[in-house]
Amino acid sequence: MSTSNKSNNLVGFNAVWKSDLLSGFGVSLIALPLCLAIAAASGFPPIAGIITAIVGGLFASRFSGSYITIYGPAAGLIVVNLNAVQVLGGYEYALAAIAISGVLIFLLGHFKFGRLSDFFPSAVVKGMLTAIGIIIIVKQLFIAFGVELESSSILDSILQLPYIFAHIHYPIAFISGISLLILILHPKLKTKIARIVPAPVWVLIAAIFLGNVIQLPADGLIKIPNDLVGSIQLPNFSKMNTSPFWICVFSIAIITSLESLLSTSSLDSLDPLKRKSNLNKDLSAVGIGSSLAALIGGLPMISEIVRSSANVSLGAKTQWSNLFHAAFLLLFIVLGSSIINQIPIAALAVMLIMVGYKLASPQQFIAMYKLGYVEFITFVSTILGVLLTDLLVGIMIGIAVELILHYSKGFPLSKTFTTGYTISEKNDHIQLHVKGGLIFSNYYLSLKKQIVALSSKDDLVIDLKEVTYLSKSAWTKIDDFIRHTHTGKRTIKVVNANHLAF
Repeated sequence: MSTSNKSNNLVGFNAVWKSDLLSGFGVSLIALPLCLAIAAASGFPPIAGIITAIVGGLFASRFSGSYITIYGPAAGLIVVNLNAVQVLGGYEYALAAIAISGVLIFLLGHFKFGRLSDFFPSAVVKGMLTAIGIIIIVKQLFIAFGVELESSSILDSILQLPYIFAHIHYPIAFISGISLLILILHPKLKTKIARIVPAPVWVLIAAIFLGNVIQLPADGLIKIPNDLVGSIQLPNFSKMNTSPFWICVFSIAIITSLESLLSTSSLDSLDPLKRKSNLNKDLSAVGIGSSLAALIGGLPMISEIVRSSANVSLGAKTQWSNLFHAAFLLLFIVLGSSIINQIPIAALAVMLIMVGYKLASPQQFIAMYKLGYVEFITFVSTILGVLLTDLLVGIMIGIAVELILHYSKGFPLSKTFTTGYTISEKNDHIQLHVKGGLIFSNYYLSLKKQIVALSSKDDLVIDLKEVTYLSKSAWTKIDDFIRHTHTGKRTIKVVNANHLAF
């Protein structure tokens, strides 16, 4: 099968529909509980998460610039979603903010800002994701133990953690404990039948059974409407003339774009057919899908990495698997609402705690520490900035801290956004001679444009002999570009970098 868009035409469909159908079904089983959990944690009705996944699969996937990604709500967006609900005073206002943010995301893709993620230092991005993981864990711990959270502030929530142990709801905590045990043990099981069924499905089976035995009250269970169409909440745009509304719009747009771009870029390395995603087109599809989902009561969507990774492992070849996964979700909602309404909320909270742990694991801190003090201090500063303020301010704090650290090590302030270089042509390649200092900002705003342009014409050699300062973040971005950019017969390589310490 061709690796071009031919995979989405009729010939491609005939060749891949069986494998994509099976992978779509498998992903739908994983997506169902996660979509419900993410929506509930975001302050939205649980059905909102399913709406987003259905719109993403049935509609946005038809415009996708990627091949094996799954569109849907993401745990990493819980913080901005919940903040919009709380700041604006209701999820109907948050829906309006999401709808407009989707338009901005579409425009970012349309005007080819698909590589926007390259501007952000890797330590800042990892710090942001780790902070999101911490917030998810803290918030969901209260739900997992059946304890009502008194404050929406993350700092107050952390201070209230000891309160959990004095007010544990033991039946709910028991369901949470069994759910956690299943998620931990499932990867270690060797039995074929156990491995065929995804861990989240085993959690649902056990939790529904225990919930019925214990007779959990209705407020401890998921609630989705029987009349799906009649229950659709439309967005309320009446707060468009307020500054908090537009702060929410830009927060959602930036975090959604950044997460989706990072996910799609990393998923290209998993594609069995080694295709390269069109990040601009993919970003536009995410924007269109998010706006449409919000107009009928859904959350923003991204190219979700956990479900997409499962999609690949289950044998998906094209975006038809995304469509099939959405069709199965729609079928589950139409035919199985009575079963879904028996799912204990605590079991979904445990699934999110595991997602949060993966984002904020101790190994993440150790890995960042090993990269050096600039990266580690930036990483920690971003985490603290997000926890003490919000996502956007936290990201800006992280960027400012990394710049200050570079300046303190001798990087010239005047070269923050510009890079010195010369270009020479050899018989068999083009040579790009980089001069002076190189960090994340001048790489993205100056050098990268030259690398992209020159590598599209001929073999390219990037000579770093005259580089006096190279940040770890800039080197990582150059290395990632070389490893992930498919240039056909053309090659890109870096020479004379041995004198640089990073």
